[in-house]
Amino acid sequence: MIDVAEIVQRLDELEKRVSTAVHEREQYRTLYLDTMERCRKLELGMLASKSERLPENEAQLSLGILSMMLGERQAAELDAALAAANAEQEVKGHTRRKPTGRKPLPEHLPRVEILVLPPEVEKKGLDAFERIGEDVSETIERRPASFVVARVVRPKFVLRDRVRDAETEVFIADTLELPIARGLAGPGMLADTIVKRWQDHMPLNRLEDMYARDGLELARSTMCGWHAALAELVQPLVSAMRADALQQL
Repeated sequence: MIDVAEIVQRLDELEKRVSTAVHEREQYRTLYLDTMERCRKLELGMLASKSERLPENEAQLSLGILSMMLGERQAAELDAALAAANAEQEVKGHTRRKPTGRKPLPEHLPRVEILVLPPEVEKKGLDAFERIGEDVSETIERRPASFVVARVVRPKFVLRDRVRDAETEVFIADTLELPIARGLAGPGMLADTIVKRWQDHMPLNRLEDMYARDGLELARSTMCGWHAALAELVQPLVSAMRADALQQL
């Protein structure tokens, strides 16, 4: 016969083993989740894009994970390499040029001379004084941009020795060719709008306000129409540039 006390003892041992196995399983599960989280942070710190990487203050976490994975020896070598990289290094001495202050104004800029006389000289006149020297200083000024209306005049001519009251031939020069036929703007004005709009990235509403401050009421719709017409004008040039670029491949 089977002893009941022995069966009870075995059941107690089995329950203890099951309880121990469940406890160890939970520990291993916790360790597994912690390891996965560490691996995720390691990937963020080393392999992810800059926007997703760990901040600098969590760099020690990555070093700790590396220590766990590589071992104490390799971690020590890594620490030594990092310390050597961050250590201060002596820089060979050199002579630094002394600052020279403000740069001189460019010589190609036009100069306007302003003569300032003392009150005594203005009262008595230059003939009463002898000029012994001068003190010269320069400041930079800017002349505001101005618009100019190009008024094209084409005189008409007839021969002096023509027959009066007969059919007479009238001579007049051909109309000047413009980028936009019968357009309001000349080449310089069109170039100014193109550069400010596409090179300086100024929207048309700001260009409208800028030209208005300079005294020219110019609608943004007009400038938009100019640019559309110029796009068709330069299309052959753009096509030639594209063909030349393709030939270089």
